[in-house]
Amino acid sequence: MKRPTFPSSPSRFRFSRFLLPLFSRILLGLFPLILPAVPAFSEAFPTVCVPGFRVLLPSTEIRLAERLEIPLPEELLFAAPVSETADSTETAAPVLELRLEVRNEQCGWTILDPRSVYLTDGTQTFFPEPFCEMEKGNCGRIASDEELILRFRIPKELQNTKVPENSAKNAVREKSVCCLVLATGITSWETPAGPFFLEVWTGEKMRVQAETDACARICRVSEKGLSNVRKAFLELSTGEKMESETAQFRFRFPLLPDGEKSFDARLTLELLDGTLRTQTVTFTAPPLPQCAPMEHGEILVGTCFYPAIPDETADTPEKKAVERTLTSWDAPKVPNSRYCHEFVDDFLADPWGNLAVFWPQTPGPSADSPDVSEEYTRKLADAGIYSMSIYQHVPREKARRLAEAGKDRFFLQNNIGEYAGYLYQGIESARACGVPKAQDLKDARAFFVDDYIRRGVHRYETSYPYIFSTSGSSLANYELEGGIHFICSELYAIGAQNLAWASSEMRAAARKWKPEYWGGWLAHEWQTGEIPYQTEQKFRLLRAGLLQQYLLGSSLMILESGSQTTQAGRYTADSGNRNFGYEEDPPRRYRKEMRRFLDFVRSAPKRKGTPETRIAAVMGNCDAYMGLYLPGMPVWAQHEKAEEDPRWRYGDAQKSSKLLQDLFFPLALDALAPYTNRWLAGSPYGQTDVVGIDDLTRIKDLERYELLVYGGWNSMTPKIWELLQKYVRQGGTLILAVPHLSTRADCEGKEYSVQDLICGGDLEGLLNIRIVGKLQIDAPDFGPAPEYAAEIRFPEDKPDGEQDEELNGKKKPEILQTVSGKPLWIRQTHGKGAVLLFLGWEYPGKDAFAPHYVKRIRKEAERMKGEIFVDAAPEDRSCFSWAVYEDCVYVLNLHCLEARECTVHLKDRTVPVRLEPAEMRRIER
Repeated sequence: MKRPTFPSSPSRFRFSRFLLPLFSRILLGLFPLILPAVPAFSEAFPTVCVPGFRVLLPSTEIRLAERLEIPLPEELLFAAPVSETADSTETAAPVLELRLEVRNEQCGWTILDPRSVYLTDGTQTFFPEPFCEMEKGNCGRIASDEELILRFRIPKELQNTKVPENSAKNAVREKSVCCLVLATGITSWETPAGPFFLEVWTGEKMRVQAETDACARICRVSEKGLSNVRKAFLELSTGEKMESETAQFRFRFPLLPDGEKSFDARLTLELLDGTLRTQTVTFTAPPLPQCAPMEHGEILVGTCFYPAIPDETADTPEKKAVERTLTSWDAPKVPNSRYCHEFVDDFLADPWGNLAVFWPQTPGPSADSPDVSEEYTRKLADAGIYSMSIYQHVPREKARRLAEAGKDRFFLQNNIGEYAGYLYQGIESARACGVPKAQDLKDARAFFVDDYIRRGVHRYETSYPYIFSTSGSSLANYELEGGIHFICSELYAIGAQNLAWASSEMRAAARKWKPEYWGGWLAHEWQTGEIPYQTEQKFRLLRAGLLQQYLLGSSLMILESGSQTTQAGRYTADSGNRNFGYEEDPPRRYRKEMRRFLDFVRSAPKRKGTPETRIAAVMGNCDAYMGLYLPGMPVWAQHEKAEEDPRWRYGDAQKSSKLLQDLFFPLALDALAPYTNRWLAGSPYGQTDVVGIDDLTRIKDLERYELLVYGGWNSMTPKIWELLQKYVRQGGTLILAVPHLSTRADCEGKEYSVQDLICGGDLEGLLNIRIVGKLQIDAPDFGPAPEYAAEIRFPEDKPDGEQDEELNGKKKPEILQTVSGKPLWIRQTHGKGAVLLFLGWEYPGKDAFAPHYVKRIRKEAERMKGEIFVDAAPEDRSCFSWAVYEDCVYVLNLHCLEARECTVHLKDRTVPVRLEPAEMRRIER
């Protein structure tokens, strides 16, 4: 699979590519680092030898960008073994194959000048066959776990030469030094962090790589040294066992008994000759990343600061850098009379938040210094205000100094912004991110999680102990799985338009992957352009959004823009195609709303935990519904695939996700009248999570939910099937449709066969039925086009068609609804729970099926509300967002123009409540 590259900054890349190789040849050649043949070393894993394997340089710590001379046994050069890949003809020169590996916990590496690599015996020089684009200037990024193979063709006349013991020629050999030379040494691809170790060998060895991410979510074990592996087995000390045709395993960090932090993984390889190779590695859970507000239970109210420099300032490099940044926004220019840090001074004097977020080129420069970032991080920390950066990647030492300036508490590192934005952007964005054409949905998912996100995280971890991500999609589940530490979705935008849906997906992802900490990045100004700055609806929409974030359990709420100056004037109705400066009304109003919310956060009783959540809408295996239904949009940003195969565009599967979105998170349609409301959604059934279920999900992730409802795409697997059975046996209620049982991963949700279903359609583990085909539905309310439902059989059907009520002790499913005399909905109790299966053959979001699917879900959801809930008139239910906490109930009126009334039902009483527009109230339980 093609991997994305992460080039250095332009200036550094130019220096690395052209100048440093020249300096290396001039200077470093004068001061070689000659490595001993067998130095002391410490390896992460013991070496397992195989025939033909020979260590030439054990794992040895090296200095970067210094000439390396690695002594080699002389017989390697004069009696080089023929590589299996070498030309086997008698006239071909034998090939000496040397293998290199550089290890570092955080960085990749490269050789700046590939042409500076050679072998020498003191009298002759031998260059390797091309092992990269030799004229490029460097080898490109080589990962820490990758092996670099150097192949040298040794002149045949040097092979097996027999020289008399006392001959002059032998004397020359004794004086010669056979060595591998890397004249420009090894260079870190990213900003160097931690020690680098070099190992050199010949032949194949068992090279086991094992790693887990900083949050102890995903473990990986792989073996990359042996080419003759038939089968691989992995056994964990916690009891889990796995096997694979390839020596690559990926699994969830297991749940360990209290007090334990480590477990062992024993890898066994069965080779083609029948022999076994075994190696054991130990995983230790790293400390979970802890940011101070999470530790102290603080809720952060953030505001962003952007580059600014007085217009009358002389044309300095700093001013030019700021102007380049400003013109990249595609927005009318705002006249500036102040430096950015002077806005920060105002923020310190009269805060409208307790978190300052700095974009590139901020908070500096000042009149006296090109960079005042450390100074202002310290000033903010002295005032008890947090700070963080976004879209920045400073060297590790700079990040350390910023943390120190923040008293090792108040600097919250960096937000990588819309790093995952290619999922909802155009084909050029996907190409720029190196998105390959996927074979199937599993392939597309794997690239995003295991390649793109994972490698991006590794890159930023070279500087920061943790990072945030702000994506305009509702796919936090995949970002956290890939290694993002904390999610802070770009609310109001694209796939995060429906604030409740996007936040509930973040919440479920954080609960699943830990830590249970998330936030909202409020792109209110840029994404609500149809509502003028001058209207009350504009700012009550912001007020309601902030309060809803609090109600939903978010721990940080950051206003993207508007408080310093406006930015989206060109796209905002009635703005006169202009932006507004700091002292003008729109920015003043933004600051006023943020101060209002900050006062609320400071004065409100501390929240206890996160909301009670009884229901979860399921994001199925390989589903990539980004949170907004756009007909024709490519799934997983597979633009080229969608051009070839229309099934890879949004269709009925994604309409099924929208069906659940509209049911559990309905938009309050007239809340902003006369403007369209795309953002504020109620919670008629209480808080509902949007939880991803896949092969890594475990029962503990689902135990809080009494009802699971499948909507969009799902590629069923044996592991998921077993998990769902366990969920129902333990008391859960599961709702799904026949397409959710399909194992296909090619976006085919219509023309699949019975054999494509899990267990070939024999569902006895969960339902006492067998699907044997499909039948055409003959009913007027399904529309004129032919529609189909699954044809089912019971295991003990009698020949005459009669059926026993008890089937060998197995209870017959209850038929809830029929069409043309055939079942459409069935229900089966299983253990302590129940499963409801909709028998429509296609995804239930299809127009003909949607009303039948929604009606049954609504009935089950009403049963799950519990003893404490909020009720309102049917026409007002979408106007109320409410959440039950351990000690209270929060109720928010989402209507931004009118008061609304509802009733809060508690265990011992009912409380009538009237709420003014965008008002939230806390009701003690």
